[in-house]
Amino acid sequence: MSESPYTAALGRVTWQMFVTLTLRRSEESRKRLEARFFCWMDRTSRLCGVHRRAVLWCRRAELGEQTGRLHFHCLIGNLPKGCVTQRLCWDYCNLWESLGGGIARARAFDAESEGPQYLLKALSKADVYESSKFGGKADLMLSESLVEMVTTGRTGQRGPWAVRR
Repeated sequence: MSESPYTAALGRVTWQMFVTLTLRRSEESRKRLEARFFCWMDRTSRLCGVHRRAVLWCRRAELGEQTGRLHFHCLIGNLPKGCVTQRLCWDYCNLWESLGGGIARARAFDAESEGPQYLLKALSKADVYESSKFGGKADLMLSESLVEMVTTGRTGQRGPWAVRR
């Protein structure tokens, strides 16, 4: 099977962090999770001293296998050097929890063991098990700056959209 254009484009990004964000209660709505995610992204980018639109991210929603609780897996990139330390990863997790989210996990991205393929696995028609978690649909969202990068073919990060606050 040929590689999707998204897999190829996302594979060119220098991802810095892999994050999982869960809900505190399983009965919380998708709408609340979405709102909390964008608030978290805004505050995380401020902690790093960059405009939120400068941050590249790719996010996939998934239902937990054991609890059925909705959660997000995210790849994040285009952060300034020094923004993905062990201490700051704990701060990002604490920020999620302070916003009313459930458990958060953030760590430096390991290109050797992870990749965009993990987030994009539900796009493959060959992976029936994964796509069944989403009702046969891939629930994937890209940041505006990442969509711009993918559609224009630009591979350089820290592009003109990387406006410092």
